[in-house]
Amino acid sequence: MSQIREKDISQLDEASQTELLKFIQSENAKAKLQSSIHVFTDLCFKKCVPNVSTGSVSQAESTCLVC
Repeated sequence: MSQIREKDISQLDEASQTELLKFIQSENAKAKLQSSIHVFTDLCFKKCVPNVSTGSVSQAESTCLVC
């Protein structure tokens, strides 16, 4: 992925700079949300399925995973 230099951004008109800033903020928000979902999913899975020994989930683990 190429880097955007400040010089390149300063050559854009004000409307384009604003649009670029909004796009970057939107992408950062999406990345933050996706990271949070990953953390919560991992946490919930570890809580519901404390160990994987047989390769299948028990009834209690299955019920927990549905929530």
